[in-house]
Amino acid sequence: MIKIEKQNGIRIDNNLFSGVLFSIISLTLWFLVPAQIKIRNTTQINAQTFPKIIIGIVFISSALLIVTSILNREKKYFYINKRFIENELRPFIMATIILIYVFSIQKIGFIISSFLLCVVIVRFFNIKNKNYYLITCGSSLIISFVFIKLLNVLLP
Repeated sequence: MIKIEKQNGIRIDNNLFSGVLFSIISLTLWFLVPAQIKIRNTTQINAQTFPKIIIGIVFISSALLIVTSILNREKKYFYINKRFIENELRPFIMATIILIYVFSIQKIGFIISSFLLCVVIVRFFNIKNKNYYLITCGSSLIISFVFIKLLNVLLP
């Protein structure tokens, strides 16, 4: 599954890695569903049924992917090297920024955290034009105004 090569970096079999990863995720979700989705009645079909069906399908697909990867002679690999890390680091940083935003909404409120998100994202993309800061922060203000005043929705 994983092999270290001096020239290309770490070589990983696509299908085998994906199958193992998604089987671990689906097994984790399978055992988390009862704790996360409480059922009130004991009928055959309840609130846990559909998520468990989907998770079961993902697990079976992952198992089939593992088996076909082991049996298949033609393998497709991806390499983890310096170029891969440089290319994949930006989406990881963006996902981290969004996660910080989601958790900061409860602490500092929607408007302030949205302003900070707008500034950080525009800065992250190295945009020098000041109008983009105004447009994104203005959009955040308009969205909060629409939700608070027009739709009567309380924002954190």
